Formats: sequence, C-alpha cells, structure tokens
Amino acid sequence: MMKSYTAGRFGRARVCNGSRVLIKPSNRIRPNNKALAALFLCAMLLSSCVAFVVQTPLLAVREVRVRGVRFASKNRVEQSAGLALGRNIFLIPSQQICRSISAIPEVSTVRLERHFPSCLMIKVVEHKPLAAILINGKVYLVQSDGYVFHVTTESIRDLPLIRVDRPTEVYVGARCKSKEIVAAIKAVKTASENELQVAGISIDRMGDMCLNMCGGLRVKLGQPDSLGEKIAVLRSALICKPALAQEAVYIDVTCPKFPVYRPKSGGV
Repeated sequence: MMKSYTAGRFGRARVCNGSRVLIKPSNRIRPNNKALAALFLCAMLLSSCVAFVVQTPLLAVREVRVRGVRFASKNRVEQSAGLALGRNIFLIPSQQICRSISAIPEVSTVRLERHFPSCLMIKVVEHKPLAAILINGKVYLVQSDGYVFHVTTESIRDLPLIRVDRPTEVYVGARCKSKEIVAAIKAVKTASENELQVAGISIDRMGDMCLNMCGGLRVKLGQPDSLGEKIAVLRSALICKPALAQEAVYIDVTCPKFPVYRPKSGGV
C-alpha cells in the first residue's frame, strides 16, 4: 500500500487509499535557557545564604537573660536555658528548654524571645499565690485552686498566713488534700471577693477557724460551713458600722443569723 504526503494550508496531509487525512503540526515548547539559568543561580544563592546563616558564629547564642522570676530558682532556670548557649540562634532547642523550665513547680508559663544577633530572652510567668501556709516552721505558697508551688523558711509579706494546729502535710507541686486548708483557702478567696483585707487564718485542733483582719480585728468563723454566708454577714456589719474594726476585740459569726461582737471596753 502506497502512502504519500502533500503539504497544505493547515499542515501536512497524508493520502492513504485515495483518502486524504490532515495531520496537525506539533507545537513544541522550546526551553527558555536564560530563565533556567536564572532560576538555578537563585537557588544556589538561596542555599548559600541559608548555609551562611546556619554556620556563621555571628549568630551563636552568647547571652541568656531571664525575666519574671521571683520565687523559682533563677539558677535552675538559667541551667535549663544553658542548652541554648553556643548554638545558632535559629537552631536552639526551644521546646526542650520550655519543657525543662515548665517542670519547675513555681513556673506557670514560659516564653522564649530571640534578640539578634546573639541573645536569648526567657520570660517566665509564675503561679500567683493567694496565701501562705505555715507548717512546722516552713512556709508554703498556695494559689486559689489549692496548688502548692513553693516552700521557704523565710516569711512572706503581703500574703494571708494560714496556721494549722492539727498535724497536716502539704507537698510542693501538688494540690492540698487537707480539708482544713482547703476550707481556709476558700475563706481567704471569699473574703478577697468581698473586699475584706485578711492578714491570716488560724485553725485550732477542733477545726474551728478564726479570720484575722489586717487592722487586728478577729472574726470567729467556727466550723468551715456556710463560709459565704458568714463572710457576707461580716461585710454587712462592717459596712453598717465601720467603727467595729477599731471598737471590737472580735466578731463571732459562728451562727450567721445571730452574729455577736465583744467591744474592747468589755461586755457583748
């Protein structure tokens, strides 16, 4: 069978058995060598810049600064942050450092900031203490949910002090399980919400609670029940008669429906 080709207006045509079949021309895209060369040079330049940034000693961490530490051991925080010293500022093990610092009981959150070219800033947010608990000569700091995060033998100012006569134990890094301490924390929190300035709370061996106000006034709360109602009665009494804070030796709200107080001059 003979095949022949003829050129036409729209391309070549193949003649087969007397029939004419049109063959469309193929449009081949020729590579743009200049664009490819430019793209290759850009890739090489970018890889060179990355290699320089990663390997240059100019970006090695030489200084670590710590901010926000009050109760936590600053040396322990700096020791954890020491993992960054000598490393490239872009390649420091951020997650490992944050996990190590967050494991410190006093630390609530931690954030790292890079200060170019060679400084790492560590900003720590510690747990916020609501009160201090005095047990066997040691002072434990506790937050509003009962979590104990710090222990010291030094006195802590500007915090209500909880004293417990009963033998009890608390542990740093754990929540309080003692019913008396949990009740005392609730009393301090409720008093704070009612804008009452509390210096401390004492709990005797029978479990009775006494609220010590900053002005020296003592408030007998009795057993740790109906604390909200008792403190609300106390607040109402001080609002109705502000002089009570100076005139009374104590106010007894053990029975909130029948509060009594003892004046300094004697009598009830």
